[in-house]
Amino acid sequence: MSDSIRFDTAADHYDRTRAISDETMGSTIALLASELDTRGRVLEVGVGTGLLALRLHEAGFSLAGLDLSAPMLGKLVEKAGGEPVFPLVLGDATRMPFGDGTFDGAYLRWVLHLIPDWRSALAEMVRVVHPGGLLLVCLGAFDEVSSAVRARFTEVTGISTDPVGLMWGDHDALARPGGGLRQKPSVEIDDLAPAGP
Repeated sequence: MSDSIRFDTAADHYDRTRAISDETMGSTIALLASELDTRGRVLEVGVGTGLLALRLHEAGFSLAGLDLSAPMLGKLVEKAGGEPVFPLVLGDATRMPFGDGTFDGAYLRWVLHLIPDWRSALAEMVRVVHPGGLLLVCLGAFDEVSSAVRARFTEVTGISTDPVGLMWGDHDALARPGGGLRQKPSVEIDDLAPAGP
């Protein structure tokens, strides 16, 4: 995940270039909450500026966040009022600094395409979640709307998010016999939030 250190320079721009509509964000949080309900402690891998985690924390979930970029975590703390509201760990998704079975669940969104060794990141997620726990993965997609989000991000930051790891939407790469993979319905991305100044 060392390539994503480039996101250090994007922390100040990330939210306004990756924003989706309030309605779509609400649907995303509702879907995550319905899956994570009754779980105990949950890890977000690639927590970034807390777009999802802060909303889930407000909804009462017990969270921890992992990210490789200190400036991204700093932006999350700033948005939370200057103090971390849940544990934040600066670390690499391919070598997580947690013991086996530490969490009851883990999720990531739009991260695996940024990690050249994405299989190790998934193996680490499996390791740090106890047997019978839940892993949620959103790969992202290569469609008109997500292309617009990526283009806006690249325009503002100069950073390309073209895949160096898992291709967007390549669910078949995640499937394995007996792996328990099931696909949940997507949240429709009907419109993007304004890019802002």
